[in-house]
Amino acid sequence: MANPTAIGEKIEFGRYPQGADGEILPLRWLVLAVREGCALLVADKMIECLPYHVPSGDVTWEGSSLRAWLNGDFFHSSFTDEEKAAILRVNLVNPDNTRYDTPGGAATKDRVFLLSLPEMEEFFTFGIERKVYATPYAVRAQMPGLADKSASAWWLRSPGGSGRHAATVHYIGGVSRYGNPVTDSHIAVRPALWVKLSS
Repeated sequence: MANPTAIGEKIEFGRYPQGADGEILPLRWLVLAVREGCALLVADKMIECLPYHVPSGDVTWEGSSLRAWLNGDFFHSSFTDEEKAAILRVNLVNPDNTRYDTPGGAATKDRVFLLSLPEMEEFFTFGIERKVYATPYAVRAQMPGLADKSASAWWLRSPGGSGRHAATVHYIGGVSRYGNPVTDSHIAVRPALWVKLSS
């Protein structure tokens, strides 16, 4: 991985099915922050549509099936051993949804995660910056009815209007603090991670 030097730069790191026929291609990431020799990256496209959690029920990020998938199957299948060693296991604060008094749950330690609502608002000031498109693979396999040329709503790790909802970003870039039911399988996944630049 070439060391990113500027916020807003896009780099390649890891691999995942992305082509229309499932071709495994390099993942591209947007650099959100560079701090103390490390960079915060977020995928520049939607790679999957998955529920935040199954089965239905009250859940926080800590117990969600999406967290388990990102730090399990996705982490182990998408990165080489060298790349895995560069991905930091970071402490994440999971703030409450103050509008609806929904608990965010305990802090977690993750290698791959979703942005929280406060993080998303910190790094994406305007709605147009939040609008993201899905990969051809995700559109063909999981989002055939997607509107607006494959732009998609995407999950945040923050709770929504109840323990059975999680906050989301609309496909046009707006924010839903009430969110979607955690079992909604039509919301896209936009992974984020911290990497060591010296690796």
